[in-house]
Amino acid sequence: MNVDVWSIPKNNPAGAQAAMKLIAFTQDPQRQVDLLRILGNGPVNPAAAAMVPDDIKMYDPTQPEHRAVQAVLNPEWWNEPSGQGGLSNDALVREKWLDAVSL
Repeated sequence: MNVDVWSIPKNNPAGAQAAMKLIAFTQDPQRQVDLLRILGNGPVNPAAAAMVPDDIKMYDPTQPEHRAVQAVLNPEWWNEPSGQGGLSNDALVREKWLDAVSL
């Protein structure tokens, strides 16, 4: 399980206000439930999680019974040195993945 973040670049030509409107739009609880229904993305807004209808709870990764069986990503680990060739854990895992799928 992983949570992403929104960020607003400094000196954004569109302005921070437009970016904040977009972020607010995406955090709307009903929109998050709709996104779950369409794409399977679990809601990050607690108000949205409480609104998930029974017919799609099986697809919601944020439901307590689903959270209990998921691994939570550890961003610190991905950035740590792997101890192999000066690569971070992220770079090493990516390299191994590409080797595996390139066979």
